[in-house]
Amino acid sequence: MTVYIVDIEAVDTRYTAQWKTHLPVQLKNKTDLEVVVISGGEVPHATTPGAFLNFGGTNVYKSNQLQQIATLFCEGKIHDGDYFLYTDAWNPTVIQLRYMASLLDINITIGGMWHAGSYDPQDFLGRLIGNAKWVRHAEMSMMECYDDNFFATDFHIDMFTDVFDE
Repeated sequence: MTVYIVDIEAVDTRYTAQWKTHLPVQLKNKTDLEVVVISGGEVPHATTPGAFLNFGGTNVYKSNQLQQIATLFCEGKIHDGDYFLYTDAWNPTVIQLRYMASLLDINITIGGMWHAGSYDPQDFLGRLIGNAKWVRHAEMSMMECYDDNFFATDFHIDMFTDVFDE
């Protein structure tokens, strides 16, 4: 079994920079499994005004990750039992990952760590996009792709379920 970490782009002033180096080492030490990081490479350092990341750059980053994931499938390197951990669940590549695994009948497990989204009025998605139908459907679709949805606090889970409670 291999654990694939589909990471979030590192921002030096945020916890994501520490995750970039520490999370793979901790997982390897605690599980003794092979850990592979799927990074999106370098992104523009300039941030979008009012945000902590670059709205264009984050999509370049995620697109590079998707290309690597698809290549792993094409090369036959993804196997039953492999685990994909998205350190940011708000990553649309999870849809294509689930698509490829399902069509190729490869039994993988996918986990996603939710930080924020349109359901959080303090997040830029909540402030700038809010409850637009497309973003709510996208978030619900991504959530359904994950076998394991991780939240840091009960408060965060409550925010999510208040919006997406069915």
